[in-house]
Amino acid sequence: MKKTIFILALIAIFAASCNKDDNPEFDEEQENLYESNLAFINADWTFDATGDSLKDKIIGLWLSNAVSYDDTICTSCDSLFIYVIESTGTMVKRNNDWGDHETLYGNWDVDDSINSIFFSYKEYQNGGTGFRIVTDTINIEKLTDNSLWTSQFIDYPPTTQISIKFDRLK
Repeated sequence: MKKTIFILALIAIFAASCNKDDNPEFDEEQENLYESNLAFINADWTFDATGDSLKDKIIGLWLSNAVSYDDTICTSCDSLFIYVIESTGTMVKRNNDWGDHETLYGNWDVDDSINSIFFSYKEYQNGGTGFRIVTDTINIEKLTDNSLWTSQFIDYPPTTQISIKFDRLK
């Protein structure tokens, strides 16, 4: 009986210690992340596709199921797409649809070294060609006032990584 009570007491102590969520370092990290995300969401970004674009705000970035480069697997798929709250209060989705700014799409391009995809709302001659990306949501990290980047694996199993860079337009 004493063994049973002792084991139950140990289980209760262990359960209580597991439920204790008192990690000030983690809380501070979460608060910093929240503030950073808030600062990013509230930052002024310029987009060629809108009228009063200084007030436009990026609220998310996703990749669709596949993006093809030099490949016929997904020649008509959406690629990178992003949700933006425009200064008019309208939320729009923009993606790389061959630079068709009249339908509120942005563009992305690949650098010569094939290390990075650049995403902004400038008109590029070539949308990103040469890659096939299969993934879901990616996170955006703010590095400087003028640029953002994130990395995403582009094959499975993940051995190759490509950076996705976001540049504030002038």
